[in-house]
Amino acid sequence: MDQVAEIKQKVDIVELIQEHVQLKKAGRNYKGLCPFHGEKTPSFMVNPELQIFKCFGCFPAGSLVKTPFGSHHIEEVVDKEYVISGKGNICKVLTTHKREYSGKLITVKMSMLGKRISLTSDHKVFFIDGARLYSHSYKYLSKRLSFYNKYSREKRLRKIWNYFPIRKIPAGDLKKGMTLLYPINNSTIDLEKIDLSEYVTKKWPLHGKKPFVPKLEVLVNDSFLKLVGYYIAEGSGHRAYVRFSLGNHEEIFAEEIVQLMHEVFGLDTVIHRRKKGKRTGLEISCCNSILANIFENLCGKGAENKHVPFVFQQLPIFKQKVLLDAICRGDGHVTKTSVRVKTPSLAITTISETLEEQVRDILLRLGYFPSINVRKARMDKRNTHHKVAYTLFWLSNPYFSKYTHIYQDRDGCKYWLLPILEIRKSNFLGPVYNLTVESDHSYVADTFAVANCGEGGDAYTFLQKIEGMDFYESLQTLAKRTGVELISYRPTGQEELRERLIRINSLAAEYY
Repeated sequence: MDQVAEIKQKVDIVELIQEHVQLKKAGRNYKGLCPFHGEKTPSFMVNPELQIFKCFGCFPAGSLVKTPFGSHHIEEVVDKEYVISGKGNICKVLTTHKREYSGKLITVKMSMLGKRISLTSDHKVFFIDGARLYSHSYKYLSKRLSFYNKYSREKRLRKIWNYFPIRKIPAGDLKKGMTLLYPINNSTIDLEKIDLSEYVTKKWPLHGKKPFVPKLEVLVNDSFLKLVGYYIAEGSGHRAYVRFSLGNHEEIFAEEIVQLMHEVFGLDTVIHRRKKGKRTGLEISCCNSILANIFENLCGKGAENKHVPFVFQQLPIFKQKVLLDAICRGDGHVTKTSVRVKTPSLAITTISETLEEQVRDILLRLGYFPSINVRKARMDKRNTHHKVAYTLFWLSNPYFSKYTHIYQDRDGCKYWLLPILEIRKSNFLGPVYNLTVESDHSYVADTFAVANCGEGGDAYTFLQKIEGMDFYESLQTLAKRTGVELISYRPTGQEELRERLIRINSLAAEYY
């Protein structure tokens, strides 16, 4: 063991930090007010077992965190689970955090997306800083970005990074008009074939006739993608059959589904026209219990749980376009957003929050900027209960809007820029939650990127932050404190220079 590790093991981090911060026991940890930023509710946690400290803001229960399998409530996320990072990557959750909070809750509503997200006032959020130009207004930012389009790509990016860098800010300091970031994941994983036997959970009967097993290894081509899209929009499952429900006027659509079922699975499908009773329309049924089980597991059971197969979320753009067009043919319609906008808009309405998020991401990858309207759950005059519904609108021409922009950072990650439309502050008392995420140290809180646990580190880091020491000074201080005589660590002039350069690079990385 080297002396750095030996000193770290011997030092009592709780005793060290208590000289600067008043700590109270909280389970296995100690908590107190963060010494690095002013706060009224303790967010500063010290773990004596791991010899580390952490300071973090949080989200209340029920807040959504974006994962590769749809959005999950933050209190349900567990260690080693994967989430979507603030850079759009898939990253592992190293640790989950929970604490009691009493203080201000900041509720943010974004333009274009009709959802509200609440978080504690000390939680760090990524935003586009325009302070150098004395303006945080998205309107000003939009004009500047449009103005920079006349430059070459390299010059444009240099100006954007110089005048409008990405920074972190506590949620309590956010103001209406500031610009937050929604990451766009453009990575692709192509699939030529898919083995649908992995989605079979049906148990075979002990006695009697076994169900007919269709072709389960299929090509991920236009025909299969269309069929999946049609099922998401119009399909339903039963223990014995797959059914598509269409309107009376959609005979051509029905014939296409029959053809696709035969082409992909080699199965015969029957069209039935309902004429009696209150229900009318066309029913396209394929009697096969295995296929019904596959579609339910692949695309979700029930309208509220419908989703694009998670394995298809990173397909190449041209394949996702086929999937989106199929969903639109079943559930989409053409509309006009306003009198002033001449270009027609397409729209999809769904009660599945996961499907809404997936379609949103596909549209962004294809170059469209969707606007989302959320309709609350309600009871109509006939006492029929309508669930929460999400309607996505987008202009039929990609990148048509002058007022929506894509931001690319120095690592090549792309973000949809979203201005804050509304901010509310309220008092809150109860448990709140946060995550520590590997690699990117950030995650997506449904509609914008946020940082994970903020200030943190070990005894050396604490002294450097609280006393302004460099590493060697903190090492000397802790060596004296623990009675360890420094022998193996004696930096030369070149090593001192190296330490200074590391410190400079750390400050530069923090700044940018």
